[in-house]
Amino acid sequence: MSYQIFGQKVLNEYLALGTIGLTGGIAYLASSGESKPKPAPVAAAGSAEPSKEENEFIQNFVAEFEKSEKEGK
Repeated sequence: MSYQIFGQKVLNEYLALGTIGLTGGIAYLASSGESKPKPAPVAAAGSAEPSKEENEFIQNFVAEFEKSEKEGK
């Protein structure tokens, strides 16, 4: 069986091969595009330096812990 396209006789085999080739070509072009560069990892939200309050809290915590350790022995 064949179809008439633009006044030309086109066989089913050619239509099938054209469809398969066109689908494969589109899939290849869609997957071979330029890859996007990966974004650089984002640093933590806060600054790298601990705040003054944070330092005081840690020092007090360590001092209390050492004090409780001495009392426990």
